[in-house]
Amino acid sequence: MPIRVVLQTSMSVGLAMFVVGCHKTPNGRCEVSGSIRGLETQRGVMSFVPEPGTDGPAVRTSFENGRYAFEAEQSPKPGVYAVLVWVTLPETPDASVPLDEVKRRLTELGEPQTSRATVPNAAQAVIDIELHAP
Repeated sequence: MPIRVVLQTSMSVGLAMFVVGCHKTPNGRCEVSGSIRGLETQRGVMSFVPEPGTDGPAVRTSFENGRYAFEAEQSPKPGVYAVLVWVTLPETPDASVPLDEVKRRLTELGEPQTSRATVPNAAQAVIDIELHAP
């Protein structure tokens, strides 16, 4: 096989591997996980609510022992978010609980603790949350 064909084939394979490695999650979302400082022994629910200029829906997930992780399909899109955190008692609503029921339960818990987070334009990110007083 001529060296030129070998070089062209090698370059094509290398370019294909580079393109495959640079992937995004579904719908341009970023798989976000991390910890919530100060709540290392707590469980609850949290929401990422997009701030003006961020193109993305509000998303929620539960946390346990101060650790959270969004699944790929329910992850936030890149941008700036208000983070709302409610510490719950024994039963934490998961993503399958209807939003109206979650709102009712969260209203019973009172005001959330808040923070801000910037989600990068990446497939995955670890974002540790620092809470502020409600």
